[in-house]
Amino acid sequence: MAPRNCLHATVAAPRATASTGRLNLVPYAERVGLSPCTNFPTLNYSRTGVSVLNHPKSCGDRGVAKRTGGAKELERYNIDIAAISETRLAGEGSLTEPNSGYTFFWKGKAEQEARIHGVGFAIKSSLLRRIPDIPTGINERLMKIRIPVSKKRFITLISVYAPTMTSAGEDREQFYADLDSLLRTIPASDKLLILGDFNARVGNNHEQWKGVIGKHGLGKANSNGLLLLSKCAEHNLVITNTMFRQANKYKTTWMHPRSKQWHLIDYVVTRQRDSSDVLITREFKTSLDDKIKDMGPSSGGPEEKWSRCEVRPGPQFIARSYTFKENMEFQTYQFYYADQHCASPLYTVMAGGTITLRQVSWITRGGTEADYWLEDVSVTSHSQEVASYLSARVNATCPGFIPPGRQWYNNVPYQVVSRQGARDCAMGLDFALHELQLLRVERRQDARDGHVTQELFLGDIHTDRTQRLLYRPTSYQPPLVNVQLSYSNCTACKIVQDADDRRPPVFKIRQEHPLQLHGEWISVRCEVRPEALFLTRHLLFYPGNQTWEGWYTHYSDPSCRHSTFSIHAGGSFTRGARSAVVEGGTEYIFQVTRMKVTPQDSDTTSLLNVFHGQGCGDGGSWQIGREQDVTSTNGCVALGITLPHIEYELFEMERDMYDRLQLYIGQRPSDGTSPKNPAQRPTSYQTPLLQCLPSMDTQTPDIRTDMNDINISRRFSREHETRPRLVKIVLPPPPPCGVGFMLAECGYAVTTVYGLLMFLSPFT
Repeated sequence: MAPRNCLHATVAAPRATASTGRLNLVPYAERVGLSPCTNFPTLNYSRTGVSVLNHPKSCGDRGVAKRTGGAKELERYNIDIAAISETRLAGEGSLTEPNSGYTFFWKGKAEQEARIHGVGFAIKSSLLRRIPDIPTGINERLMKIRIPVSKKRFITLISVYAPTMTSAGEDREQFYADLDSLLRTIPASDKLLILGDFNARVGNNHEQWKGVIGKHGLGKANSNGLLLLSKCAEHNLVITNTMFRQANKYKTTWMHPRSKQWHLIDYVVTRQRDSSDVLITREFKTSLDDKIKDMGPSSGGPEEKWSRCEVRPGPQFIARSYTFKENMEFQTYQFYYADQHCASPLYTVMAGGTITLRQVSWITRGGTEADYWLEDVSVTSHSQEVASYLSARVNATCPGFIPPGRQWYNNVPYQVVSRQGARDCAMGLDFALHELQLLRVERRQDARDGHVTQELFLGDIHTDRTQRLLYRPTSYQPPLVNVQLSYSNCTACKIVQDADDRRPPVFKIRQEHPLQLHGEWISVRCEVRPEALFLTRHLLFYPGNQTWEGWYTHYSDPSCRHSTFSIHAGGSFTRGARSAVVEGGTEYIFQVTRMKVTPQDSDTTSLLNVFHGQGCGDGGSWQIGREQDVTSTNGCVALGITLPHIEYELFEMERDMYDRLQLYIGQRPSDGTSPKNPAQRPTSYQTPLLQCLPSMDTQTPDIRTDMNDINISRRFSREHETRPRLVKIVLPPPPPCGVGFMLAECGYAVTTVYGLLMFLSPFT
């Protein structure tokens, strides 16, 4: 029997667990249960080291805050309060998720800064009325909350996310200076728990650090660990994870990607005077770990390859080829071109390294978060002019890399990154592989013959080139296709498969299709936008009076099965000149003048009912499934939409390998804004839309007609037997019209990527 007013804690993480009396804690998905031995209610605490929230501030192109698997995980373990790290959210705020019963609080970097780091708490909404103060964010790495456990006793919880070993020395020192300042404000009478990802190894030198670590630490301390140990000694704190003798598999929380050794870097720290209340610290596995394993593909071969040719923001014309080995080493070729057809190669970057799959993404549902490490990077120019240009750029950011009087030659690889030589001169190339930080695999089945292909989605890159080295993806680029599972007539697959840095693939120049903006177009897959927005699009264009209308249905899941709201918008468009920036593109100006919104779940309905007066339609009267016109209120504040507004667009039209017309529309800015002026006009494209059938109408239907009652008839053409026989569709919602490929039920997150496979997007 523990003494009265005791503190018992059990700390558990997906990779580590600890226990102090009745206080259950967890590093990474730490579960902390607090039960002072009094008549006050038990509270379960947790620290989770994975991102939990999507940006909650708006909808439209920025996204409504979505429910996540994190809330279910907390509910599963009956967690009352969870400390969260690495949220990657901007600013400071809170979000209540009615269906989960939790309220999330976070603190991140400023809106205009890169979305990295971030800490927070998740608290059962039913407990908030018993907590006098909401969590206080110190900065993007520290947040605290003070909770009463009796009339005169309190416990202070601190959620932390410390800098990694690769962070600048001043950043690490600043973190511990901020932590020191925070600790000095905590009343000495308070119980104290510090939960989080310290990115530190504290070692096992118990004699040197008596009272700070126990006799059962692991390995040797690194510089981050020494900073943590010193701060704990200064404030009479103890790292509870080192106090118990048990197998290493019950202690370690992180595997080094190169050495493959497991380390302890997530900790639960308390005051030394309370250490006797700690009963056990132990790793436990959460359902997130099981989910990653269960949802992963398997291929049984030694390696996989993936590749594609595409247009990136800038614009950049690029083809990518990836090879992943069974030991999670990878090699990639990034082929850069001067033209949209990928027929005139400029230079090739070859990179190799290691990738570590971390966990199911809590921001972008259906994806897997990963970390990567580059071992070597080399660049090969394919003309002397390009060689001179690149060598000058590398020398500008890495002085002396190329000695005076020397120069680069074409078709000769030059190493710009070498971990063995401790050299990194790739900054001049603006080169990074942050796309490897988010992955997803999908299987797609051809509706005509049942043929199954496999696609790899890698994270998106920022549309602002200056932000790319800091950006962590929340969406995807167009997918890469498995060459081994592709059709035998995929000539492009063979071209890429045989290419290397000295023999870049040269693709056939495709015939340009004249852009005639008319007819009906629809998404061929569930699309993902930055900030983890899932949606489908359905657009109609009427060239007779240059008007358009569209249906945009938003979803809470990556398979687009659970809709949250839909938008029916319309307006006019004006065709401009051929783009002088993006070869093959045509400029357009679109005006949005009218809009209707239909909430399709309870969360969105509640959000819309918050706005009264002129905020968003008839405030307070929103109902699930009931459409409202928001034109009279100049849009919808809740969804971040204003009317009227103008967007400067970029369009291109092509035929795919099945001779079907595809419409490419400009990519949305990564910061969630709209292209409201010519300078913001896109320089790359979204996932293409597929034409159902050319429109029989040349003008928009009477806008006074209730759009719910509009029936759109489509004539089935015997010349295109690949199209489904869709005769009559009632809108909304948008129909699966003209889809040659169907998304199978087995879209899944990535856990293993290997086997002798190559992936390439199907195009002619």
